[in-house]
Amino acid sequence: MPRRKLPPPPVRPPYYIARCLATLALGAVVWIGSAKVATSPQPETAVAEVVAVVPPVPVASPAIVAGPAILIDPGHGGADPGTVAGGEYEKTWTLKVGTALADELRRRGWPVELTRAEDIAVALPDRAVVANREPRLAMVSIHFNAGGPEAAGVETYYAWPKTPEVMARVASVSGVPAGLSLRDDRGLLLAGALQASVCAATGSKNRGARNDPALLVLNRTECPAVLVECGFLTNPAECETIKTDAWRAKLVHGLADGLESWLHAAKVEGYGLVMEKPAVPAAAPVAP
Repeated sequence: MPRRKLPPPPVRPPYYIARCLATLALGAVVWIGSAKVATSPQPETAVAEVVAVVPPVPVASPAIVAGPAILIDPGHGGADPGTVAGGEYEKTWTLKVGTALADELRRRGWPVELTRAEDIAVALPDRAVVANREPRLAMVSIHFNAGGPEAAGVETYYAWPKTPEVMARVASVSGVPAGLSLRDDRGLLLAGALQASVCAATGSKNRGARNDPALLVLNRTECPAVLVECGFLTNPAECETIKTDAWRAKLVHGLADGLESWLHAAKVEGYGLVMEKPAVPAAAPVAP
């Protein structure tokens, strides 16, 4: 069967062909542009803005355990400047160290109170009243020393025996059996811990832990109490050191470390409390 002969294709005018080619080119441009919009990443500035509005995760502070607080006592204050040397007032530096120590102990999770948090006068008996107002873990009184221009270093005081009234109350709380008396060495142990820790942290001369039963701020407190003489304002070189932020930071960490080590040791029941027979007074000589 003979093949059917197809008619020749129609002849298109030149302007028609040009119009088709233009339409195809425009479609390609639109398709490529839409693909780029769909797949191109967001600008870096947009990412930075998103990151910036995300709040940082806060670092959790140690929880402060409820219970008896540590009492920090910045010495002097108000009309009582304490030692005055080289244009410096002791009350200024005891407050700086005392408040910094309170902040550091709170950061470590310990409950803390201050006898003063500003430049006000607090009488010595009133400091003991604050200490005895409720149970305390310990009391640390902050001071700076006075002496000759060559005197230097740190020394820490405790007081034993305390006043008879305080000793009777401590013995009653401690449950001392009849026929025995109580010796409370907790202040001695606290003084030793602070003295060693502060000197190690600051490199200061170690003048030792000393007993002074006459110190009013210590002998009327029922809790273990110490007074730390953190350095000599009357020593020009040591005074300049005390005024530096770096040295005081070492001092505060030394105080906090020593106190914290003692607090952990003091958790043991009966720590530092010695029950003993009362001393028998020597017999009076018999007249011949």
